[in-house]
Amino acid sequence: YNALLRASEVGNVRARCVLLPSSSRGMRHACGIMVENPKTMRIFGRNQFAMVRDSWSVRWLTWICQDLGAALLILPGGVQAMRDGMRDLSEYLDVEALNLRPSSLRAGGATALLESTGGNVPYICHLGRWRSLTSLEHYLQEAVSWLVQQQTTTTADGLVQTLGMLYSMFARPPNRSWR
Repeated sequence: YNALLRASEVGNVRARCVLLPSSSRGMRHACGIMVENPKTMRIFGRNQFAMVRDSWSVRWLTWICQDLGAALLILPGGVQAMRDGMRDLSEYLDVEALNLRPSSLRAGGATALLESTGGNVPYICHLGRWRSLTSLEHYLQEAVSWLVQQQTTTTADGLVQTLGMLYSMFARPPNRSWR
């Protein structure tokens, strides 16, 4: 979520579109992502760029892209794989009624950034490539986020806590290539 990409943009990122830290000068702890044919190309241009500065995401992007053919998607299966994964996770957590979709991640990311940046709305607008503060406002959903949290079950909360304990397994990519 930290690059605030749309689900369709994430599903269409190819390895050639990811500028890894080892290949960029002055950006040792970030990845650049070129978004080809973005939804807002009419306003911002045919190619747009997003930065990923979160160290966890940078490590995993580096691991995935290092040995990946330039034309291959970084997410096998693209947008449909994201939809299927969200549906399966929602079923597992017993939260299907919340109707979460991959597009929920952009709104959730924007809302999380609102809290973590102390309400720096212009910065969030810049990161997410929103044309105006008005268009961003539709994504900032603090009240909806709170309401969704109130609708989860005790079982779902326990499963999320269990998944959180497994985080250490995924804190870093394996030392060996994914191949």
